[in-house]
Amino acid sequence: MDEYITRKTARSRAEKRDNLLKTQRKQLFCWNIKLGAYFLNLSEYFDVEDKFQEPVDSHK
Repeated sequence: MDEYITRKTARSRAEKRDNLLKTQRKQLFCWNIKLGAYFLNLSEYFDVEDKFQEPVDSHK
């Protein structure tokens, strides 16, 4: 009987750990998307700055 209880608790602990890892992965994925969008927005600002610079002629 004790062995059954320990197996059951071990299984429930493993399931809890797996669920926690799944949620952490989802959160990381969402944060990666948010950070990617943030840096894309930043790159748009840098592109605007680059447009004001004089073009460099590489053929000289």
